[in-house]
Amino acid sequence: MIVVMTTVSKMEDAESLARLLAAKKLAACVSIIHIEKSICLRKQKLEEAEEFMLIVKTRKGLWEKVRRAIEENHPYEMPGIIAIPAERVSPEYKAWAEKCTSRAET
Repeated sequence: MIVVMTTVSKMEDAESLARLLAAKKLAACVSIIHIEKSICLRKQKLEEAEEFMLIVKTRKGLWEKVRRAIEENHPYEMPGIIAIPAERVSPEYKAWAEKCTSRAET
């Protein structure tokens, strides 16, 4: 399993991406977390903004499909998409997640 993270500036965009990933069975679950403030460097300037983080739980083998789906539907010009291996996952949760994503769409 992997956990894929990305952020967007609007809750509507977060919900739209989460629904898309779940509907295509690219994710077993997508959690959305409100980030009160992100501070980042964009075009050599510091920017502060409210964001919403998507935490996507999926199979390692779906990484490229998940990445492409996010890139194609993300409102940012260059979305930050980060995948982290989930090395320790409860067996029941892993089995459930694999079952949920076993028929992923392209």
